[in-house]
Amino acid sequence: MTHTMMKQFYITTLGCKVNQYDGQLIREQLIKAGYRESVQVPNKPGGVIVINTCTVTGRADQKCRNMIKRLVRNKGSAKVLVTGCFVEGDIEQLKKIEGVDFLVRMKDRASIPKLLDCRKEVSELEAVSSFEGRTRAFLKVQDGCNEFCAYCKVPYVRGRSKSKLLHHIVDEAKMIIANGYKELVVTGIHLGSYGHDLRDVVTLDQVVEAVAAIHGKFRIRISSMEPMNVDPALIKRLSQIDKLCPHFHLPLQSGDDAVLKLMGRRYAYAEYRKIAGAVKEYFTDAAISTDIIVGFPGETEECFKNSLKAVAQVGFCKVHVFPFSARAGTKAAGLTDVVPVKEITRRAEELDSIAEEAAYECKRSLVGKIKEVLVEDKRNGTCLAGFTDNYQRVKFQGGDELKNQFVKVKLTEAKEDFILGTLTH
Repeated sequence: MTHTMMKQFYITTLGCKVNQYDGQLIREQLIKAGYRESVQVPNKPGGVIVINTCTVTGRADQKCRNMIKRLVRNKGSAKVLVTGCFVEGDIEQLKKIEGVDFLVRMKDRASIPKLLDCRKEVSELEAVSSFEGRTRAFLKVQDGCNEFCAYCKVPYVRGRSKSKLLHHIVDEAKMIIANGYKELVVTGIHLGSYGHDLRDVVTLDQVVEAVAAIHGKFRIRISSMEPMNVDPALIKRLSQIDKLCPHFHLPLQSGDDAVLKLMGRRYAYAEYRKIAGAVKEYFTDAAISTDIIVGFPGETEECFKNSLKAVAQVGFCKVHVFPFSARAGTKAAGLTDVVPVKEITRRAEELDSIAEEAAYECKRSLVGKIKEVLVEDKRNGTCLAGFTDNYQRVKFQGGDELKNQFVKVKLTEAKEDFILGTLTH
């Protein structure tokens, strides 16, 4: 077998939707450079193992370290290349892991094929065309963040907010839709700041509107919007775009104003309630998911109780609970009013349990309704599975010809993690 035939890669991506998008860019770049993707970890000459890392929490760092060490143990004669946010955040720590051949900064990712094979010069890809093994495709329109919240490392590793030009976004969306994808997830690190850095200011709703104008039956989902960039007027404008899904991820982080101020979040809980109220008012069957940090330095029992109340008041369909862990280099790492680890764990468990009740209630409220479901391309056991426009997972019986299609399903029974349904014709 020739060296060229042996050129194969394996890629694993940890972390957020933006990272998944970046992983796809690397995948398409390597394919363009003559590499073949392998589902097994290659261990022969010409093989490369790519690990696209995340550093959003201390737990994410640990997960990345474990993943790198495991893949290094199995690499044989292949090369190991590590890139992503962890490389930006702590390259010195990664240099200590034996067996890593390449550490690639984000700004140098275009040179990956050249690094691996010095005879290749590949121009940088700035758009993706597909997402292997997914029904939904991510469309990255923005990167970076200017907020510097007290607990977060992301602005330090991703840099300042940068927006993609509108015509590039539309061209990329057309390419993805032409490849058969029926759901586009508009994604970015800090989507609400989209367009602020462009010469001709464009707003997020104008991006969604321009993508929605592309011909074809598909739907658009917004991955996440920070409350400091959202107001009821924006929600109202978005509600007029018929391809947009009525599901919004709005990170609250705390239901207590004093804690929000310590975190450097530029809104009060009352403002958040107004935004959530507008979502419920302007969208039918609207669903709101969120992130909440528990045990932030200075969070008293009373502050924590305000977060619990917020979950009940807003009626979240999903709450991602993050026990606070200090990140070196962030403002929060220097705060002294620390909550004991045991207490953080207790609060996280209590919030989880309240959040599960709210999520179940959200599912129960949909029982009896007929919803359009985009069927995933894999079966879930014997059932087909897919998501409603308001991001509820549904399982039902049906034939394989329905995969990656929109179907109408009557929702019959709420379970803990999904809703059962039956096909309607």
